[in-house]
Amino acid sequence: MKTLKESQLPLVYIKNIIPASPKRIKLVDTKSFVDVNLSNMCLESDSGTVNIKLKEKSKQFNETMAAAFQYVFLHALNGRRKVNTVNRWINEMNLFTRDYGNLGEIEVITLRMFNEYSQKKGPSQQKLLRSALLYWGKLKVHGITEDLEFYLNTSASPKPRKTLEIQNSVAYERPFKLNEVQRILSVVNELYINKKFNSQANLLWRLIISEALRPSQLSLLKICDIFYLEENKIIESNLSLNVPIVKQSGTSARDLMFKVKLSSATSRAIRSHIQNLQELMGEYPPPSTPLFCLSENEAQILKKSIVIASYIHRTKKYISAAIGDMGDYEFFTRRFKHTKLTHLAILGAPLEILARAGYQTSTVSLRHYTNLTDEAYLKYELQMSDSHDEIFSAFRGKIVEKDKLTKFKIQNRILAPDLSTEIGACAETPCEAFAPVACYTCPRFEAFADGAHKEVLELLLRRQALTAKMGLSGESIIRDAYLISAIKFVIHEISGVKKND
Repeated sequence: MKTLKESQLPLVYIKNIIPASPKRIKLVDTKSFVDVNLSNMCLESDSGTVNIKLKEKSKQFNETMAAAFQYVFLHALNGRRKVNTVNRWINEMNLFTRDYGNLGEIEVITLRMFNEYSQKKGPSQQKLLRSALLYWGKLKVHGITEDLEFYLNTSASPKPRKTLEIQNSVAYERPFKLNEVQRILSVVNELYINKKFNSQANLLWRLIISEALRPSQLSLLKICDIFYLEENKIIESNLSLNVPIVKQSGTSARDLMFKVKLSSATSRAIRSHIQNLQELMGEYPPPSTPLFCLSENEAQILKKSIVIASYIHRTKKYISAAIGDMGDYEFFTRRFKHTKLTHLAILGAPLEILARAGYQTSTVSLRHYTNLTDEAYLKYELQMSDSHDEIFSAFRGKIVEKDKLTKFKIQNRILAPDLSTEIGACAETPCEAFAPVACYTCPRFEAFADGAHKEVLELLLRRQALTAKMGLSGESIIRDAYLISAIKFVIHEISGVKKND
């Protein structure tokens, strides 16, 4: 590979004057102003403190490119992008530039350089670099060739592997079986009883298992996010918790909160933890106290949340000793979200309920967290908390002829379980994860008058018979009754129309 000098480039690259970098920036995450320090800035993000070292990360560039690099990412940090997003961009750019560091200072980023790097990386890293360079290009400052800018703006972002493909090849990405979840819960309980887990560790794992919260969400929780149903805080009753919604572009996580009613076991864990904090502090913890604030030796109440990722690593080893290796914490915590949403989807929960259960404002990415194969149904049984009982129980769509669809696009069609015949179509954008069973409870579903609805009914009846054969509770056996009823209603309505004809 040859050094890419300006004089050797076959086309003109963007040479606009680089504006002066700001001396202070206002963070999206905290809405606070921070003085710019190119050597190192300690910035508070939704998931903790992040060190941004722009000078060090731009050392592979020549002087002009380094100035452009620093301007672009300070521009992003200044009230436009979250700290974690910019930090990931900077780190990926650093990996990208390292490939060319032995060829001298980089004077410009070309399409050739981007393609060579992308060929060696997976979709996730490619998308990260693309988003950083796209932001750079939109600012129209020096640094990116015109052909690269054109390519980024006109080409599609690489698609990651489908969820089912990943889950079928990587065991630790698959949803847990019910007995596996029960085993983990029992181990956490034993560790707490035997005092190997303190109140903080017990609460952390209860929230991870029952609510499938991200580590970044756990680190943002405060005492003021807990809501008691009675004035007397000692009364044993379920609590509610305000959960911050992370990964919202340009919005601080604590500016968008979902209130969720917790299970009895998790409510007890919160009460025990607060009583522990109260004994250490000599008073009820102030509202601004982080929920996870106990130092490692439990001798100090910290003003900031502990580092949740490290705490998971430290406490996970005790659970692993009882049930075996649990893998990387990031995959492990995400796996509980796969489990929770898969279980709800098997029940036929509408998209809005699934989004709420996953603490998401959009339904777009829900398909990444579900596994609705027959194999999944055989393996997983649902234990729902009463915070997610809001499931509709009747056919809510409409029956139509194929020539009277709202949308005629092929991607809107919904197939029967054998994938050979059509049962209907979606009047909006298909969710891609819950067809065909959950479609019968969705108001956007347009069932074909000649659709293979009996095939779907037979699938549910087989599953119901299998549940009974497995000797599960009566509640488990009848839990799909409303779905069966909805499909029978469609079949009945279609039969009635045909008789009248």
